Amino acid sequence: MSEAYDLYAAGFAKELSLAAEGIQLMLEEDIRSRIVDPKLTIEKVIDDRTLRLAQQELRREGRLSP
Repeated sequence: MSEAYDLYAAGFAKELSLAAEGIQLMLEEDIRSRIVDPKLTIEKVIDDRTLRLAQQELRREGRLSP
């Protein structure tokens, strides 16, 4: 479990936001390398609805900066 956290933790900033710019760069590289379909978009790769809800709840509790 700790190893999985270590792999994914680098993709999050301190305020629990995703590193969308970095993910976009990786997606573009995968498209150039023909690993993924060129029609694939970052919106299709990332579904951050649950993350946004968690951020809202943590902000209400004062556990996350606005």
